[in-house]
Amino acid sequence: MKSEDKEVTEMGANNGTGMEIPVAAFTTYEQLQPQRGRKRSLYKNHVCPKCYRSYKRGSHLNRHMRFECGQSARFRCPYCDFLSKQSPNIYKHIRKSHPGFEIGYLDMRA
Repeated sequence: MKSEDKEVTEMGANNGTGMEIPVAAFTTYEQLQPQRGRKRSLYKNHVCPKCYRSYKRGSHLNRHMRFECGQSARFRCPYCDFLSKQSPNIYKHIRKSHPGFEIGYLDMRA
């Protein structure tokens, strides 16, 4: 089905059957196409049993369960009160909020 075959109106789209479908009720054909040659997954199949957060990759769920879910923030910015459960977030915070300062973090568990 080509995108030019669909007639879009203010109410929605005419799918050829004479029925108008609300715009928010469907995903366009272009949005379902793979980007840069990769197959895109539309579903996140790995779900945390504690908080029901979902991830596309099992390794991301494992990291979440080991370091994030039910844990207090482990890393702190040495220049302000910003806390994070992952150290890369501290690096990004310092580069953005404290430009010119030395990049590092305080480990609350050590």
